[in-house]
Amino acid sequence: MGYSQVGHSDHCGFPASQQGSELTSFINKFLLDQSVTTNVFRTDGNFNFNQANWVDWSVPTLT
Repeated sequence: MGYSQVGHSDHCGFPASQQGSELTSFINKFLLDQSVTTNVFRTDGNFNFNQANWVDWSVPTLT
């Protein structure tokens, strides 16, 4: 699991300050088959979310 919300002007780049703790962990686990922790959940802002502004439908019932 990994989630990292980084707000900075260079949105296509990965911040060097997080490369060691986040990006390298995923490279080590999924590309190099090492046993490392990839439990990352971060947010770099205090964002509010009003669901009614984005969702105008009801969840369908699946049968």
